[in-house]
Amino acid sequence: MFETLVTLFVGRTYFSEDIAKDLGVPLQDFRKEWHATETDRTLGRLTMTEGVSIALKKLGIYSEENVNLICQKRLNALGDTFSSIPDESILLLKTLHQKGIKTGLITNTFSDERDLIRSSPLYPLFDIAMISYEQGLSKPDHAIYEKMLNLLNVQSDECLYIGDGGSRELYAAREIGMNALQCTWFHHLAFEPHIPCPILDEFPQLTRQMDLIKYIDNNKNTNGRKIMTNKELQSIYHGAYSFEEIEGGWLQAFQYTKEQMEYFKKASEFWYDRCMASTSKTLEMETDATVISFEYKFLWKGSEDSFELAVNGQISEIKYVKDLKDEGKLVWELPSGKKNVIIYLPADATVVIRNFDLYGTYSPAKKNEKVLWLGDSITQGYGPLRSACTYVSVANRLLNYEIINQGIGGYVYDKKSLLKMPGYNPDKIIVSLGTNQFGSESMKDVEEYYETLIKLYGKTIPVLCITPIWRGDVVDGEPVLREFCDKIKKIAASYSNVKIVDGFTLVPHLSEYFLDNLHPNPLGCEVYGRNLVEAIKKLNF
Repeated sequence: MFETLVTLFVGRTYFSEDIAKDLGVPLQDFRKEWHATETDRTLGRLTMTEGVSIALKKLGIYSEENVNLICQKRLNALGDTFSSIPDESILLLKTLHQKGIKTGLITNTFSDERDLIRSSPLYPLFDIAMISYEQGLSKPDHAIYEKMLNLLNVQSDECLYIGDGGSRELYAAREIGMNALQCTWFHHLAFEPHIPCPILDEFPQLTRQMDLIKYIDNNKNTNGRKIMTNKELQSIYHGAYSFEEIEGGWLQAFQYTKEQMEYFKKASEFWYDRCMASTSKTLEMETDATVISFEYKFLWKGSEDSFELAVNGQISEIKYVKDLKDEGKLVWELPSGKKNVIIYLPADATVVIRNFDLYGTYSPAKKNEKVLWLGDSITQGYGPLRSACTYVSVANRLLNYEIINQGIGGYVYDKKSLLKMPGYNPDKIIVSLGTNQFGSESMKDVEEYYETLIKLYGKTIPVLCITPIWRGDVVDGEPVLREFCDKIKKIAASYSNVKIVDGFTLVPHLSEYFLDNLHPNPLGCEVYGRNLVEAIKKLNF
């Protein structure tokens, strides 16, 4: 506590030389009798009043007036100490708490110091406080360190011990296996003969309180911290068919096979850029961590949507792409306790990540059926400019499918992209295409698409056909669009394993629900996703 989180060298100081002066006795005589009671005062055998009384009686100058004088002046000085708690000390403890790192206090103190510690704003920020006056133990006795480890339920090598070095505390911490660091941020204020400890070069030095956070961030195995390998990261990474670790240790996820991507590369640069986007890719887990973070890098950007955090199904934080650098680190603070966490990656950008870091335990999310979702820009997620607000994201928060979203901006019914995906066998398929080709005179592309799809995945796999939704940018062409939708329904209905959802029933026919009268905005996607879920339930899909 003292010279670590607060300092005795601010405001009114009241050390042995000050007491001796007030009593009018030689300093050495007072120190002898005063120090003789120190152990008993530290271990709770004597209160401050009792310790002062014994010392004064030994000196032959006892009186209640003298005892009260000394005790009151000590309280005044300690009052200055605890009214001058540095903001950075409080920030340090709060940051440790936010990171999910347990904190304990071991302090050698007397009765008056104990009272002020307990009433200070620092006290509630500790998980465990071991005050020598209460414990009957003090530093550097190994027993008080070991008791703290037991109460925190940690091993010694999982623990950082930070102190100014007085009472041989750092040596004792190191002897039982803790990682000991010396804090020196108050060292310049101390003066002889009250400097608690000189600088000890054999221990790492912290010159500012928040240097501890930097130290922790640079060390991977401190107190429950977990930096996932890219292999471990794949266990919580959803929406990918395959992964590749690229230069720099970045993990890239793909929703298409290499053969499919090669087709898009030859067919259209527009499609090729979007076939590698982070569409419907999420990081999902159950965790007790209170802080998680990861590094990100953009390889390509379309529209600027977002990274988003959902806790127990509710969006709790949004980081917009427009506000982010092309490469950086994202930190997410979480509430305490176990919770389900989803991080949505941008839908219309290609993002790679690495060094996923959390303070706590985790287990990968449990998902339902594997679903291959095929579509155009609306399915990819353009329109809401929010990755968690695409209609696919909205629907899947309720359905909890293990999805691979193969939606691409500008895409059409195109059988050439339907290629075998080795090792991947979806339980269901959802198709939402057609709005980009509704003016076609022929339905050949649609017919060949479903023919190819059924040949590829079989006649028993459940397939859901979502016909195009209403669009307000072609008012005069709406009859043509409706006729086109009816023709799609007829083709899809010719297959016994295909069920149909009328897209015109999913989003209100009002511009308020659209970004541009074509792509649903967040409100439109919310309605679309929820109505789709209801339709899926009614169809028993």
